[in-house]
Amino acid sequence: MRAFASVRRAMTLLELLVVIAVIAVLVALVMPSLSAARKSGRRTLCMARQRELGNATLFFREESGDIMPRSSHSAFAAREAPWGYALFKYAAGAPFEEENAQWFNVLNVNYHCPFDGRRDRFSYGYNVYYELTAIETNGETWRSATRVPHPSTTILYGELNDDSATDHVMAHFWTQFDAPKETAPDRHDPDAAYTFLDGHVEHLDDRQTFILETGLDKWNPDTAP
Repeated sequence: MRAFASVRRAMTLLELLVVIAVIAVLVALVMPSLSAARKSGRRTLCMARQRELGNATLFFREESGDIMPRSSHSAFAAREAPWGYALFKYAAGAPFEEENAQWFNVLNVNYHCPFDGRRDRFSYGYNVYYELTAIETNGETWRSATRVPHPSTTILYGELNDDSATDHVMAHFWTQFDAPKETAPDRHDPDAAYTFLDGHVEHLDDRQTFILETGLDKWNPDTAP
């Protein structure tokens, strides 16, 4: 009887080890799928938030007579609210007021990419081409959205890199001064999301949006293909 009990204990231990091994194999098989699902969910959520930004910008244009919002690049000099505050009411349901308790909720949700590990910072940067003066562009301006020749290929919002503490992308500096980009080209690994002036959102590789050597530039309304 003792020998039989010893065999049963040995079998039970063996069975437990087998179960543990099976579970380990299942976890190894499932984890990549779960990781891919989480990544896909984040990509989808980021696109949804950017699409909402595109729609909010359209609502702003409709209320302002087709005039585009500004970023902090020019808003204060023009005595206007930067886009984050100007579009606040479309996210919160009421216009922004000083010390509004909902501000950080909007900033960390509506204006935030799920892949961005920072808090209290804009994930999305406004394309400053829409607020530049003729002096800054050496000619053309696009304060009115209807002046943009190809809205479906001209970027409205891109993703800001982790070093950025602003709300806009100085894309004109890339061509005028060969300045480094302030965008996050691979935030979604391996690409990033972009909102276009017509409101649609795409995941694109950085070199599908701008290549200095070839003249490809989807940020500049004058050259967007």
